[in-house]
Amino acid sequence: LIKRVLGYASVEVEDLIDMQRAMEYFGQTEQQLELNSIRNAAAEKLADYEQKQQSEHKAAEEEQHEEAGQGDDAVISFSTEDANDESQHLLVGKQAAGAGGAQDKTTTNDKELLKLEHKQKAKEEGLFAAYEWTNKDTYDLSKVQPDYMKNRTTYDDELEDKLSLKPFLKIPFFSGKSAKRRTVGYFKGLMSFTEHKSGAAHTFKYLKDITNATDLYLRVYILRGTKLIPRDTNGSSDPYLKLRLGKSRFSTRNSYHNNTLEPGFYECFEMPIKMPGASKLDIEVWDWDGIGDDLIGRTTVDIEDRWFSETWRELKLKPVETRTLWAEASTVSQGKLTMWMEIMSPSDAKKYPPVDISPPTQVDYELRVIVWQCKDCPIMDEITKMNDLYITGELSSTVEDENNTQQTDLHFRSQNGCGSFNWRMKFPIKLPKQRLSEYPRFTAQIWDKDFFSPNDNIAECTIELKPFLRYCEKYSKDKRCVLEYGNQDKFWIDLAQKGGGKVELSFELLPDKVAKALPAGLGRDAPNNNPYLPEPEGRAQFSLFHPCRSLRLLLGDQLCCKIVCLIICVLVIALAIFITPNLISAITANILTGG
Repeated sequence: LIKRVLGYASVEVEDLIDMQRAMEYFGQTEQQLELNSIRNAAAEKLADYEQKQQSEHKAAEEEQHEEAGQGDDAVISFSTEDANDESQHLLVGKQAAGAGGAQDKTTTNDKELLKLEHKQKAKEEGLFAAYEWTNKDTYDLSKVQPDYMKNRTTYDDELEDKLSLKPFLKIPFFSGKSAKRRTVGYFKGLMSFTEHKSGAAHTFKYLKDITNATDLYLRVYILRGTKLIPRDTNGSSDPYLKLRLGKSRFSTRNSYHNNTLEPGFYECFEMPIKMPGASKLDIEVWDWDGIGDDLIGRTTVDIEDRWFSETWRELKLKPVETRTLWAEASTVSQGKLTMWMEIMSPSDAKKYPPVDISPPTQVDYELRVIVWQCKDCPIMDEITKMNDLYITGELSSTVEDENNTQQTDLHFRSQNGCGSFNWRMKFPIKLPKQRLSEYPRFTAQIWDKDFFSPNDNIAECTIELKPFLRYCEKYSKDKRCVLEYGNQDKFWIDLAQKGGGKVELSFELLPDKVAKALPAGLGRDAPNNNPYLPEPEGRAQFSLFHPCRSLRLLLGDQLCCKIVCLIICVLVIALAIFITPNLISAITANILTGG
């Protein structure tokens, strides 16, 4: 024990182990010890406060904390220098506010730098992924494609129109007179002209294959249909496939696609064939109706031309083609069919199994969009010069189940075109998509609510999410992915060209298992985490105890000023009406009496 005046102090043994530290501690005066005690207590409180802010991201509370330094209360500022440094002072009132403001600004900047450092470190450690929108053209998304599409050429047309795939002479046969003749068949073959009977034989490379029938296997891979013409009264169709080649028949009627004009078929058909032999492969798309199905369109491929084409045989990977569907009753395209085909020998068919083109298993994701605030919005109410603002967020996609619209709460009686929301929206999404057209887009609209007339659409913006979502498919399968703009996860979108105003948004995509580990409620509902959304600032607060202030917030400054001026004018006129007769009477009496 170490005795001191009017008391004692107990010392831990481990404090005496470090002699240098013990000497510094016990060499201080009582005033220095007391001051250090106050500093340590304040430092602990500050550390607890900062830890709470970092965990819940309470930006609003930070601003209130800074504003608290502008009052008349005492503020203690601490320095990290030595305890004897004279720069440590007790500042009071306005003096503390001035010095504290500069320190708070420096502290805020340091916190932002520290936050960026932690964020970059977490990104490097793989805790989350970030997609920078301004660099979207630099990301390599080749791995997003299925394996069977790698190094495979794709044509947005029939293959016979892109490559030389017509090795035979084809002459039509007609029936009827010249005015009413119709095509009844074709001569298909080879012709060779020589000067003598003993001239050279035909130079066709596969001439021997023509004279001897060869057993082969045909594989037809049909990926998807696009832009199909609807056959149902609801403007859609229930498409399925039919294939016909010689005596071979195939149908997917039992697994038709319900209510879509963009079906993803992903079907492989394998059939034995003979070359030369039946060569016209008819591929038809039908609309299922239960009874009396309707033909949507048909395309025909001459597989004989392909097999005997030297260009076709030289292709190692058969290219993907987009074929147009036609119907006899119309000269307009009935849609498109994306596919490719392979022809191989029986030995190769046993050696190489069909390519698995089934679409990858879709994984559940959760898209979280936070609407922070808006500003510079045009004033829609010309009388009060105020708006009643709210913002809608719409996720639109060709996948009907993913179409969803949500909206923030109402910022009632917003002034100066500014609105504060701090509102979270959540949209379930399944990835990866089978077609690029299925990737959704996000539309944010700023509205002014009218209680006795239709609401006014102030402005809107549309964000194409396809690059962001495809990036997440590759880099963020097991972690959250944040959309950044200019290395900022909260960014402003200028709507000057689409009505006016700006809106601040943030986006992040989480796999379902990560979303469950980091729960967050809609809006500001519980659990209000990841991140914490404080109550919006700048909202009008009405109270019966402050009727004048409430009326001013309700009607706006300009209208209140006009009302006050009107009341003053009415009072002046009323006063003049009541006083003027008495005044005139008094003046008249004075004149008559000579007083």
